[in-house]
Amino acid sequence: MKKAQLTTRPIINALFGLAAVMILVFGTVQIIKWTKRSDQLETINFFESLQNVVKVGATRSFGSVDEKSIAVPLGIETLCFVDKSKNISPLVNCNLNYEINKYPTKNVFFEPFDKLTPIEVEKFELGPNENPICLKTVGGVVKMSLTSKGTKAQISTFKPAEKEVDCVSVLYNSNPNKSVDIVFLGYGYTQWDSFIEDVNSNIQTFLTTEPFKSNKDKINFYRVDRLEDLDCEVGSWIKCDEFSVKKLASYCPNDYIIILVDRNKVKDLLNPVRSSAVSNMEKINTADNKLVVLHEMGHLLGGLADEYVDDKYYGSINFNPNDYPNCDLPPECTEWNGVNGTGCFEGCSLGRYSRPTENSLMRSLSTEKFGPLNENIIVSKIIQYGER
Repeated sequence: MKKAQLTTRPIINALFGLAAVMILVFGTVQIIKWTKRSDQLETINFFESLQNVVKVGATRSFGSVDEKSIAVPLGIETLCFVDKSKNISPLVNCNLNYEINKYPTKNVFFEPFDKLTPIEVEKFELGPNENPICLKTVGGVVKMSLTSKGTKAQISTFKPAEKEVDCVSVLYNSNPNKSVDIVFLGYGYTQWDSFIEDVNSNIQTFLTTEPFKSNKDKINFYRVDRLEDLDCEVGSWIKCDEFSVKKLASYCPNDYIIILVDRNKVKDLLNPVRSSAVSNMEKINTADNKLVVLHEMGHLLGGLADEYVDDKYYGSINFNPNDYPNCDLPPECTEWNGVNGTGCFEGCSLGRYSRPTENSLMRSLSTEKFGPLNENIIVSKIIQYGER
């Protein structure tokens, strides 16, 4: 018997070792895939923001000046704009000159030149003595000044050149007066890059989930590049001083504020902290499920109720289903009659009320869907911002 145990033990150890290696390899592959996807989305957001910033700058009243700071993918050191409708300075550096000749239809170039393929941006022009103009990035941000010239925006250096950057457009789609403006603030971060990565990751979650995915042209995302003390307390819940939060958020257009609280997943497992939403603010524990940012936005933007049941809590606050469009009385659930894909499912904050779908992001973070009724409600709210 002992001999058999001695014979099988190395085999078992080898199998465990092989399994560990396979898990490690699989995990590494998944991380590489996620990182690549995240980098691609960051680049797409940057291209769209750049084009939209220029387009909006061109449509402003003639002669008006707008100063913008745009988030740039990490690794990009310089943006060079070339106005091919005018004479290009012969003093352009040799490498850029080569790129201009190599890509005759492109007018925006990036250094290092092998990092990103040049793109074409419409509706901008350059001054006679600034063609091309190359703007250096600082901390993953490029600063520029746009002066409306009627049908185009003239791009020049930021004024003043050394002005401190507070508000950064991470994804700029339309005029803030006609869009939903969401700004990210950071708390508890010791690594600046970690805050940038978390902002990009949360924006990715929005843009890959309906109805935000189909309505992204009506939403702007910003971040405030000041990791100042927001006077927050992190216990079982996150509590932040509202005045401090709104003061810092005021550097950017903001309809909704998302405070990202940096948390280590291992530490959070031992001492869990709940994310929450109040007023127009989300307080997000970064170790939480990535979908929690959408659940909380469902409360703020859609005015939606929790579709899970918590009789103890909601029974103590005089919960009224009439205040929420996704809760109704059974068995008819007349609130959403005629909405395809809905029913009358037991439980909506309180057990005696009903919800429109069996499962949704307002009930559980096990699904990436809000459900047809909740999507319609959120879309209608987004549209209202465009009508301001």
